[in-house]
Amino acid sequence: DFRTPVGTLVLQGPIGGQTFRCDVGRPCRISGLDGIGLRRGDSFRPLAQCGMSGKGAPVAYAGDEKGTDFDWGMSAAHLEPKAYRLCWCRPWVTEKSPPVFLLPNATPTTNTTTTTATSTREMEDGNGSNTS
Repeated sequence: DFRTPVGTLVLQGPIGGQTFRCDVGRPCRISGLDGIGLRRGDSFRPLAQCGMSGKGAPVAYAGDEKGTDFDWGMSAAHLEPKAYRLCWCRPWVTEKSPPVFLLPNATPTTNTTTTTATSTREMEDGNGSNTS
């Protein structure tokens, strides 16, 4: 059984398990998001489930260099009062930008993981479920 290194996988994004609150009919802003490699321009959408269609869901972009502050203003004020998943996305910068993979609700435990052709990486979402 031979293993061949295929590269390095860098996991970036918000740390799972964080909770934020917004009130119906009022401006919505979150700050102090905890994560790895966050930056200005990252975005969040409140959705019932990440990876589903977000048609009509408001988008907020990180307005600070650290990527920790998001302001929907009044664009989220119309949402039905219930729990939503905040689904994170990194926009493409150029055609030569490396691909960014979304692992909704995954909690990265380290910034870098070396992977091999025969290894698997298991992630646990904020609910304790395996995402691999």
